[in-house]
Amino acid sequence: MTLEQFNSLDLEKRTEAIWEWGFFVSRNKTENINKVLYAIHGYFAEMSLSLENNAVINIRGIAKPDEIEQNSYFIANNDPFIQIATKKAL
Repeated sequence: MTLEQFNSLDLEKRTEAIWEWGFFVSRNKTENINKVLYAIHGYFAEMSLSLENNAVINIRGIAKPDEIEQNSYFIANNDPFIQIATKKAL
């Protein structure tokens, strides 16, 4: 499944794709939201969960986290998932 195909799915199908094929990469907690980053087929899926009831608020597929996102998830450039996504983007 490509990134474009993933992003075209509804929320329920994106959730299913993460549970089926996603690999946990990192987590970033803010005041009201818990964001969890997964790697799927050479791209990433960011799942936003409500801290109040743990419900899925949003899932967005991204080619690679930008530098700010990468830092907020404490992901180094030598992380294997980042390296795969970077090679795929070239």
